[in-house]
Amino acid sequence: MNNAKSTYKKGTIESVILFVLSPIFSLPAILHNIAKGNEFGNRLLIIFCSLISFLYIPSFSNDKMWYLESYAVFKK
Repeated sequence: MNNAKSTYKKGTIESVILFVLSPIFSLPAILHNIAKGNEFGNRLLIIFCSLISFLYIPSFSNDKMWYLESYAVFKK
């Protein structure tokens, strides 16, 4: 038998289940876990931010280079 204790704090499993079901709705639970000092909440927040940045693909209309080109045109 393994005598290692579980390092998960209260609310971790609920946050993971909520994150799997809906990452957007799990954000308050993740922030609550971070405020309580749960380090697993930090990992979930990193995964959440990574997921959001992966899903956001800039198009031509919101590309930063397009803003600079528009600024150059209006500057003249």
